[in-house]
Amino acid sequence: MHLPHHVPFLGRRLRALTAFLAGVFACLALHAQSTGTIAGRVTDAQTKLALGGARVTVTGTDLSTFADSSGVVSAAVFHKRIDNFSYQITLPPGSEPAFPTYDLITYRNGSDGRLSGLELAWAQQLRMLPAPLDGLGFMANVTLVDSRVIYPTRPTEKLPFVGQSDLSGNLALTYEKGRLFARIALNWRDAHLREDEPIGADATSDFWIDDFAQVDLSTAYRFNRNFEIFAEVANLTNAPFRVDQRGGGQPARLVQFEEYGWSANFGLRWKL
Repeated sequence: MHLPHHVPFLGRRLRALTAFLAGVFACLALHAQSTGTIAGRVTDAQTKLALGGARVTVTGTDLSTFADSSGVVSAAVFHKRIDNFSYQITLPPGSEPAFPTYDLITYRNGSDGRLSGLELAWAQQLRMLPAPLDGLGFMANVTLVDSRVIYPTRPTEKLPFVGQSDLSGNLALTYEKGRLFARIALNWRDAHLREDEPIGADATSDFWIDDFAQVDLSTAYRFNRNFEIFAEVANLTNAPFRVDQRGGGQPARLVQFEEYGWSANFGLRWKL
């Protein structure tokens, strides 16, 4: 089991970076003087129906806003049938005459499988709030999937597709007003068979990536249509990467544990 040295959770460096960025954006916000009013009705070119939540920008300026909206809620149901998929397996020594003493990692074609699921999403701009809170908004989506596949090397079992989680989603809080944009987001997915490891000979030898949740932060400030400064901080919660083996009625056995800490990226961005 690989256990790298511990990376401190957030710590003084993150607090210092956060305070610095807050100060920078506060000063820039006070410096911003471009104001104006955008009024009108945004409609679909074909249906002529009003479009809520559409972003409107005045050409030649850095003025932009969102069309009024009570929010967008969507739901989708899907079902897919997949034939002749490929998967990775490990064959025991002697399976390949040219290398009789070695395990052989190779690929096989499966018979068929299916994916059924539900996708739910909700996006909302909170324009009804008083200034400066009217720049707030949020986005949320979740995907529930039931996947079943029969691997020819384990024909009596019904397993999920490799890399397919039963539950995944994200939740984000945003702020966009004038030239300033900020977003903090939680992304998560539950356990799934590891993509870069072969299917085991039985349930106890499969490799599973454990449940994972990560919080990311991004901010940006536009000077004009072409230039902006930005800062991005990934994995604020220092979420670890865990792999285990489970099944056969036995408790999960940890086989890999890695911590990467948080990382930051910032700079000046130019757009056409």
